[in-house]
Amino acid sequence: MTETEAIQKMIEFAESHPRIVGLSKGNCPEEGHVVFYFIDGSDLPVDTASWDQMVDLELDIYENGFNCLLAEWPCPIDGTGLYPHLGKILWKRT
Repeated sequence: MTETEAIQKMIEFAESHPRIVGLSKGNCPEEGHVVFYFIDGSDLPVDTASWDQMVDLELDIYENGFNCLLAEWPCPIDGTGLYPHLGKILWKRT
């Protein structure tokens, strides 16, 4: 699986979860690893079931040959600039 194919799977995941308003490619400030962040712009209580689904997605991508880290970050899409580690926005809900 290429990075482009992995990102497409991430976008499909994000599109199916209404609370996710964006996807970015950033890094982990403590460890320096590349991390793809699902931007959670919802004011609703956290849906822990989506965390399990995100872990399943991460494993699926890894098992298909692309190693990456996935994480969720709570903030509105227009607030991502306040968190430099979130990096570049790859997809935004329209």
